[in-house]
Parts: sequence; structure tokens; C-alpha cells
Amino acid sequence: MYRQLTPYLSLLFLWISCITSCKPASSENGTPTYVRVDSITIKAGTVPLSTSSKIDAVWAYWNNTPIAILDLPAIIPILATEKGVLSLSPAVRANGLSNFIAPYPFYKADTFTIVPQPKSIINHSPACTYFSTVQYNKIADFNSGITRFKLATGTVEMQITTLDSQRFEGNGSGIINLHLPNDTLCEDTTLIAFTIPANKDVYLEFNYKNTVPFAVGLRSNITGYSYMRYLAGVYPSAKWSKFYVPLRDFAGHYPGDRYTLYIKAQLPEGYTTGTVFLDNIQLIYFN
Repeated sequence: MYRQLTPYLSLLFLWISCITSCKPASSENGTPTYVRVDSITIKAGTVPLSTSSKIDAVWAYWNNTPIAILDLPAIIPILATEKGVLSLSPAVRANGLSNFIAPYPFYKADTFTIVPQPKSIINHSPACTYFSTVQYNKIADFNSGITRFKLATGTVEMQITTLDSQRFEGNGSGIINLHLPNDTLCEDTTLIAFTIPANKDVYLEFNYKNTVPFAVGLRSNITGYSYMRYLAGVYPSAKWSKFYVPLRDFAGHYPGDRYTLYIKAQLPEGYTTGTVFLDNIQLIYFN
């Protein structure tokens, strides 16, 4: 349990340090300059990955000192009399949980120099990229006409849709269609196993749109032994969104020489149909 919480405890300590070191504006410490950030976008860089993102918060640093952790949109107060550098690190919800918000280690911070303008609001639109040293494994992008998944249990297998009204980007997206009376369960697993680097930050990313919940899990495989666990549940979303699943703890507790991904969707009681769309399923890590 301690090992699982360690990354989040360090984030908590940083947050407490930030709160205790950031005093509110007063006549004693001057009038702040405000920076308004409505959203953070990801732009194309040297790494050929989708620029889609789901950035819910920002960690702000003034001259490398943390000054604020805020949900977006945000207004960041800066108490300074001399120009300095504001760094904005995009933060995501790990496993979709609002209490596990952390800077995403694979996105570069947006940085720019500010000359203080007390009482003024400076509008800024950060644009970040993946670090050029990021490594990736595209598990399934659905562009080749092959899902790269197979049915593990149930009667519904993931398919590919190329309809403009359904696909997210590229040539196609994955689709799971559930309906009464018989096709109510899909549990798919990857055709090809993959590796996960040990003792490193590793995330599973994917885009999704769904009318019913689904779950994402991993199976650790090593000669003579395997262990499978579902790691995250995904609530319905009427619009395409993005999900981030940290895998470092799972790989640390259940080491394997190869892993397989599981996706499970089951028609909830009271539903007659349900659909899950998926795209850009990929592992992101550093060597």
C-alpha cells in the first residue's frame, strides 16, 4: 500500500509546501499580476503521437518555485516586482480520479517571461508538446483495418468503424456494440503481448466515447505464472475524451516479461443497447 501511495504522497507534500509558501495578496506583499489560463493544448512535436488531450488542471511555477495548483480555467496570481519566468505544467486525472491530479510527466511545461503589471490580467494560451525523448508503443490505432484485439469472454468482439460520424481521427476507430437479448458482454484482450519497463513512469493513454461504462485491465505474464486485474473504470461520455492510466505500480507489484491489455464492457441493467468507441490506445514511457 505504501508503495502505491508514494507518488501521490510526494505530490501532496509539494502541494502543502506550495500552499504554505504562497501568501494572499495584502498591502505588505504588494498587488499581484494575474495570468488567466482557460485551457492548455498539446501541439505536434517531434514525437508522432495524437495531439488530443484531457488536461484538467495546471501546476504553476514562478522561477522554478511552485506557486499554485489550480483547476482549469484558472487565474494565477503572481506577487513579484521584477520580471521572471512562469512555467505551466499540464496536469491530468490519473485513472479519471479527481483526487489523483498530477503533472503529466511526458508533457513539456509551457514557459514564458512576464514583466509584472500589478492589478492587470494577462491572458495566456499555453501550448505544450510531448518530450522528444518519449517512447511509445501503439497498441491499437485502428488505421490498418485490424483491431489487434481478440474475444476473451462474451459474445461481442471489438470491430472497426470507418464512418465519419463515429471515428475519432485517422482511418478508423474501435467500436463495441452491445444489445439485448444475447450480445450483452464484451471482454477483449490484445492479440500481441507487450513489455512494460520496470521502475519507470509508464502510462496507458486512449481516446474514448461511450454510452455505457467499461473497464480497463492488465494481465502480467511470466513463465508459469500470470496475474490479471482491472485497473480503472470509465464512465459514459457523450463526447470524445482522453483517459490516462498509470501502470508503474502494477508492473512493480506484478512483474512480468510480457503483458496483455483487457477491455471489458457489459450492458447495464435497464439498457437495451450500448456502444463504446476507442482510439489511439498506446503506452507512453521514458527509457
